Order: sequence, then C-alpha cells, then structure tokens
Amino acid sequence: MMLGTNDILLTYDPNVELAVTKLDRILSYVKENCKTQFILISPPYIKVIEPEMQRYHNCCIEMNQRFLELAKQYGIPAINASEWNIEMGSDGVHFSIEGHKRFAECFIKSRYWRENRID
Repeated sequence: MMLGTNDILLTYDPNVELAVTKLDRILSYVKENCKTQFILISPPYIKVIEPEMQRYHNCCIEMNQRFLELAKQYGIPAINASEWNIEMGSDGVHFSIEGHKRFAECFIKSRYWRENRID
C-alpha cells in the first residue's frame, strides 16, 4: 500500500495531519477486518521543479516519517521508498518509465519481498 501524495497535492496548503489521520483510519480498519498481510510503502518525495513545489516536497518528508511511525505502531512492515532514488517524470510527482523500473527493482531486492514472496 503506497498512499499520501495525492492527499497533500490536492490543496494549496498541504496538511500532513489530515493525511496521517486518513492513513490511521485505513490501517485501523485493515488491522481489524483483513486477514491478509501487506506492507506500507511511504512514497518518494515530490521533486521540486518549480519554487511553489517546495512546500509539497517538505510536506512529503514529514508525511513519510509519520507514515513509518504509524506502520510501526500497528505492527505493519514498512519501506521508505524515498531512499530508493526513484526518477520522477516531468511533473515531479509521478514516476518516469525508468522510475517504475527502479521502484520494482528496489522492491524485489527489499527484505520484505525476500521473506514473503510466493514463487
């Protein structure tokens, strides 16, 4: 599960607390009602391609930290994809084609994948 970027992009004044509250509700529901195992992936940071995007980039940093803290609180495995150096597309938000490839490569190399994959 990788969430959060749209929650802060859809407003001029991004709100980390609102994104964290939404994720908290989702994780609570999943923990109580779903028997499947999943991993939370905090997304790569929004790339600053124009000065007004700086606030969204800064918000991503705080949001990811809070998402990882929530995952730990719920006992859910988590990965911080901002550490993977994912190439972003021209909008600074979505992965480029190479970014998608890098994301897949990094996920497959992750400890979570190695320990839980089904061949």
